[in-house]
Amino acid sequence: MNTLLTEADLPEAIGQLHQVAPLQPDALIVADLGLLRIVHEFFPQIPVHVSTQAGCASAEAAEEFARMGASRVILERHLRREEISRIAARSPVGVEIFVHGAMCYSYSGKCFFSSYLGGKSANRGLCVQPCRRLYAQGGEPEAIFSTRDLSLLPHLPDLVPLGIAALKIEGRMRGAEYVAGVVSAYRAALDGIRAGNPAEGVAEGTRILSQVIGRETTPGLPGGARPNEVATGGESGNVGERIGTVARVEDGWAFVPGAAGISPGNRLRAQFREDGSGRGFSAVDLRDEEGGIRVKVPFPVSPGDLLFRVGGTARAEFTRLARKEMEATPSDGARFLVSVTPRTVTVKASYGNEEKDFVYRISGPPGGPDGTVPPDGERQLAEAYRGDLPLAGVRVEIHGGPGVWGDVRTLFLKAARQFDREFYLAGKRLRVEILPTLRVSGSRPEEGPGTVIYAGVRPEQLPHLPKTPEVVPVVEFTRSLARDPSPAARYARSGGFLRLPSPMVESDAAFLRRTVTDAIRKGFTRWVVSDAGHFRLFAPAPLRRQVTLVSDHYLYAFNMAAFAALSRMGATRMILPIEATVPALRDVGKFLYGLGIAFAYGPVPLMISRLLPASGVRGGEVSSPRDERFRVAADEHGSVVLSAEPFSASGSLHVL
Repeated sequence: MNTLLTEADLPEAIGQLHQVAPLQPDALIVADLGLLRIVHEFFPQIPVHVSTQAGCASAEAAEEFARMGASRVILERHLRREEISRIAARSPVGVEIFVHGAMCYSYSGKCFFSSYLGGKSANRGLCVQPCRRLYAQGGEPEAIFSTRDLSLLPHLPDLVPLGIAALKIEGRMRGAEYVAGVVSAYRAALDGIRAGNPAEGVAEGTRILSQVIGRETTPGLPGGARPNEVATGGESGNVGERIGTVARVEDGWAFVPGAAGISPGNRLRAQFREDGSGRGFSAVDLRDEEGGIRVKVPFPVSPGDLLFRVGGTARAEFTRLARKEMEATPSDGARFLVSVTPRTVTVKASYGNEEKDFVYRISGPPGGPDGTVPPDGERQLAEAYRGDLPLAGVRVEIHGGPGVWGDVRTLFLKAARQFDREFYLAGKRLRVEILPTLRVSGSRPEEGPGTVIYAGVRPEQLPHLPKTPEVVPVVEFTRSLARDPSPAARYARSGGFLRLPSPMVESDAAFLRRTVTDAIRKGFTRWVVSDAGHFRLFAPAPLRRQVTLVSDHYLYAFNMAAFAALSRMGATRMILPIEATVPALRDVGKFLYGLGIAFAYGPVPLMISRLLPASGVRGGEVSSPRDERFRVAADEHGSVVLSAEPFSASGSLHVL
């Protein structure tokens, strides 16, 4: 359940939790603060692992998530090894890290690039990967934001002693061949380390990994790479071995000069020259020609497009074996044991740890006109089952003589329907019980201006703001301001806010703990917090009593459960997510009068990163082949990518 939920999603999410809970899952991966609260309070038997999308990059964040009920946190990918070590040592819950697979250029949960270009939110699992496309700054377009794949296998001997709970391999969008190879490689390395032979284990893992088709790899920041060494640059950010460039296309056949090593059944991917996006297909029809090969492509390609091999001939066999293994794995659905005697039918129904018995008397004499239980009776009952719960199996036992098959079938279906209905009604009652509890407490204004504008400004802009109650200044708590907050002091005392930037990474935590405490002592008591870890900075009771906290849009309160969670964390008002649609805002708006703050206008970072773009881009404007323009700002702390035009909700202000 690793996504952000709108208010409209909550009933279905609660229904899914009700359906999953009896199966006693090992854990749920959760990104939504509201869902985390619901699971902790109403399904406490289910362990929760906080997704990397929730932005856990410090021990403070790990502590806050633990306080909310998490049993494990999955860390941000762009942390350095010493930061991972400190978090693992201080975290009250288990720590999980990514060790292999694709990486986002942006910090997890801080990317709006896909929303901006394609209207599909990466934060809700719909990323169209615009960072893999090509962008130019004066010269030829390159994949300046496309990262190499993370690979920490050589560093496992240093990572294992840190006390990490689990190593995570990204493979959700990969084929069975890739996943099998990568998992086998890391298993071999870990087995060698456990046996006291780390060098041999890593060598064997490296050998296996060399046979897996993927992107060029990097140890990333956890393995010591510098911020400018992670993005690839060049003309492609795609997965796979480059075959060549399409020279000409005739009747769907693409000729690729110099290409070799392709076999029928290989998985190929075309990268379109126009924008760097790609599309995959299987090589079914191939023809060798002088100087290259011709391959039948089932969609339009053009001269200049690139072709990559992303899967070998073994891919289909791996997929077949994986599917066969999955089909052979026993299901955890509803199970029915049908016990038949000459006078009774007992149906023992179970779904995970939910069980119920149904006992029926048979009215007719044994051996009636419908006959006795047939040899394939279990199969017939399974095929007749029509419940909403998935079926794991039906078993029939005969005791003391045959029963009447017609009665057995009828009574089994009656019991199955009743069991299914009772489970459904229990879920419905649970939804009715949970939803009204999602109440938000906060600081609702009883009088004052009807509309308040929170204006983000730099310290030097403060004197130019209108001096009216309707305008509240919000100043970024930069390092320079943290060292000397005097430029904002007068405005803080008259109602202004300081905003803590997102994310809060472990290397900044000690500095922030000290400077935030100092700022509060100097009279700065109003803060905008944008990271779960920020709440821990105000956790000591003397500080908590002095401050007013507003949660930023990066904390993604799309639903009332998330608002309620933020309220419990200490927020008195909440800035609404910038990706929230008008219908989603309407769903929660009626509950948030005086508490919700809508983002109306301003530059919004499309990506915030600890990395630097490839090809030496360190600032200025970049553009795509479609003439989409973006601004890049970079310094020793990383980079920020912004749209050329600021975000504006002016057309929706009447709704807001």
